[in-house]
Amino acid sequence: MGSAAGDYVTVIPPDSLPYTDALLRPSVERSTSAVSAGLHSVLPGSIAVIAPCWKRLGHAPVCLTITLICLVLHLVPAIQPLAEFQFSDFRFDRPLSLLTCHWLHWSESHLIWDLAVFVCIGILCETSDARSFRQTLLISSIAVPLLVLMTAPELQCYRGLSGVDSALFGLLVTRLLWQSVRQGDRRGAGFYAVFLVAQFLKILAETKAQGNLFVTNGDFIPVPLAHLVGAVIGCCFGGLSSIRLEVNRAMPPAG
Repeated sequence: MGSAAGDYVTVIPPDSLPYTDALLRPSVERSTSAVSAGLHSVLPGSIAVIAPCWKRLGHAPVCLTITLICLVLHLVPAIQPLAEFQFSDFRFDRPLSLLTCHWLHWSESHLIWDLAVFVCIGILCETSDARSFRQTLLISSIAVPLLVLMTAPELQCYRGLSGVDSALFGLLVTRLLWQSVRQGDRRGAGFYAVFLVAQFLKILAETKAQGNLFVTNGDFIPVPLAHLVGAVIGCCFGGLSSIRLEVNRAMPPAG
């Protein structure tokens, strides 16, 4: 594995790398048979996870579009380089790679876990407050890989929806927490507060364990920084969404 420093490449021991959702590019390309086996394994799992939410996806066009793109990119590896966010080759005249890198995944397990959370949480966010959903999605998609690049430039590239998933989870739970507080529902407020605290405890646990609590794969090293950035952004937009709702309700009707 290498790290770019100026115009030369240096080798960094694996133990010295920070913890991130970026891949240390595999040394051996997967064979045609391996890719074929991967396709057979990912399809049943993906369908089983996403199927319960599929009908609601019709009312969440952004979620539906991204879900389909992720599946297509994973099933057709030849087009993956077009969407990849390469740390060493990144230029601000190619900003789309900051968005498209989230659609790529390193393994079937990585894809299924990320899409499962994205579909389930994303459709709830998009169907309840599409504006906040789009804002959170855009800002977290840009901020997560940029901050990983700044803190771990020796890594080669970034893939995965987990940072965005964290943002959407923070958005949803924060909005529900504010709603419960506004309605005087102490039990509901306590319930959602526990979920919010649990999200940050998960990130802390991943930091200390230097591992991912769900995805098990040796080809990439997940760093909680991506999840933390996403969670903070989601919570901020969740608060802003609740405040905006209160302001709109307080305004007198026009006419």
